[in-house]
Amino acid sequence: MHSKSIDAALVLSGGVARGLSHIGIYKALCELNVNPKIIAGTSAGAIIGAFIAKGFHADEIEAIASKTNIISIRTFNPGNLGLFKPHSIKRNLQKYLGNITFDHLNIELVVATTDIKKGKPHYIRSGDLIPALLATSAIPLIYKPISIDDKLLIDGGISDNFAVEAISPSNYKIIGCHANPLGNNENELNYKALIDKCISVALHKDIIHKKHLCDIFIEPPLLANYGMFQIKKAKEIIQIGYDYTKTLEVQF
Repeated sequence: MHSKSIDAALVLSGGVARGLSHIGIYKALCELNVNPKIIAGTSAGAIIGAFIAKGFHADEIEAIASKTNIISIRTFNPGNLGLFKPHSIKRNLQKYLGNITFDHLNIELVVATTDIKKGKPHYIRSGDLIPALLATSAIPLIYKPISIDDKLLIDGGISDNFAVEAISPSNYKIIGCHANPLGNNENELNYKALIDKCISVALHKDIIHKKHLCDIFIEPPLLANYGMFQIKKAKEIIQIGYDYTKTLEVQF
């Protein structure tokens, strides 16, 4: 374990299945004696961030993610602004987090969503937690938008997949965790891979600027080898996050 305790502001990007790497990253950060004081999360990053903020240990979050698929897609629901209902996600989040508000969390949490009417980011810092998590992970056309306080909210990744500006500047060391590196897999490109690649490029477009707002930036290159919806590869993805973060120990 790293000898010096570090108070940090964590930024956890979206990335669907690749976002599960944040669990491994968090485990390594704990071993490096990093203490999150505030977390800004988008989509999968917000869900993982909520578990951290509630007080779950990394191993507990990994066990839950492996067992329940907390970011899975289920319940077909065509013709209602989305193909699926978030029933299974909502049920699993309620099971482990409860119907709590942001005030019940041990660590301050900022959840990035997109206000679809205004076409800009909307950050949630208070109120009921579960609706905010459903909103930040409401992928357009897959899940229907979530209505909160007269706002129609969808996936935060559409407008701010790496919400560092929501907590910057900070009194703490900002550690940014980005789960969407660009790889070079042209030889394996097919229809599904092309869609995945296009989404990755879109999510990556602002990261060159945003990463400079971080004191430490973590982006495991091997995540480029995994598709955004490869939930069944959760264990491998989590391990990649852990292993890569451990190689950065000298930066802490």
